[in-house]
Parts: sequence; C-alpha cells; structure tokens
Amino acid sequence: MRILAIRIVGGALAVVAMTLLALGGASAHTQVLSTSPDDGAHLLSAPEVVSATFDQTLLPAGNAMVVLDSDRHNVSIGAAKLRGSTISIGVRSPLPDGRYQVASRVISSDGHPIEASFTFIIGKPPASTPPVVRDVNEPGSGESRNGLIAIVIGTLAIGIVVIWLVARRVRRPVG
Repeated sequence: MRILAIRIVGGALAVVAMTLLALGGASAHTQVLSTSPDDGAHLLSAPEVVSATFDQTLLPAGNAMVVLDSDRHNVSIGAAKLRGSTISIGVRSPLPDGRYQVASRVISSDGHPIEASFTFIIGKPPASTPPVVRDVNEPGSGESRNGLIAIVIGTLAIGIVVIWLVARRVRRPVG
C-alpha cells in the first residue's frame, strides 16, 4: 500500500510539472515590442512611415500591414516591407486630423500568424472616435486565454490517466 501512495504522489507531481511546462510554453508567442508612432500617440502631422517591431524574427512570406482612417479607408501606400523583426508601410500625406488604425498580420519564426494593431491620432481627434482594436494576442485576450485553458485541461487529463494506470498496475496481484 505504501508503494501505491508513493507512485500516486509521484504521478501527481509529474502532472503538476507537465502543467507548469505547458503554461511556460503557451506564453512563447511572438509579441509586439514597439510601434512607430507609439500606440495612442497624438501627432501634429502624418508620419511618412508606420512600423511595428516584434520580439522574434518574422518569416518573409504572408506578412501584411495597412493604415485605416476612421471611415476604414486605406491611407497606406505601397506594400508592407519586412526587415528582420520589423514590418513597415508608407502613409499618404497630407492626412486630415483624426484617428488612424494600423493593422498588421505577420508570420512568426515558428510559423504562427500574429495579428496586431495600434492607433495614432493626428491633430485634435473628432468628438466621437471608434473604439480601439486591441491585439488579439494580448495577455487576457479571449483567444490566448482559451488556448491556455485547453492546454491546462489536456495536460491534467493526461496526468490523471497516467496516475490511474499506475495505480491500477500496482493493485494487480503478482501471480
């Protein structure tokens, strides 16, 4: 009976270790380090170029960036350019005062598509401005949280099955 208890405790510790490892790996997705202009910045005139820099190198294919005005019209020019971990695109000039949203979709070095966005304001913003769209990969976002929950539940389920199999094996009479 003592061996059974030791194996169950060992199995439980293994489940905890697997869960912690899974949690550590789940947060390894590519994140935005900085943007230019800064998210929410108030500018006197339009920037010539906007950019987002990520914490990992990006794959050269499948990347896109666009700048939209408050009416969702595209005010970017040319194609997005990628250099290492930074994606950038040109912006039309002059731009009227208002809120602008920059949206990007990049492919991280591990092959995962990453969507991010930020806003900037030129001049005095209009009285009613659309809500700011947040990066879907921000901590606490629904998609990230759901993936984390799935990893934890899966790891715990596997651990419970392993403990059950170990306990079942120990209880069998040696014949």
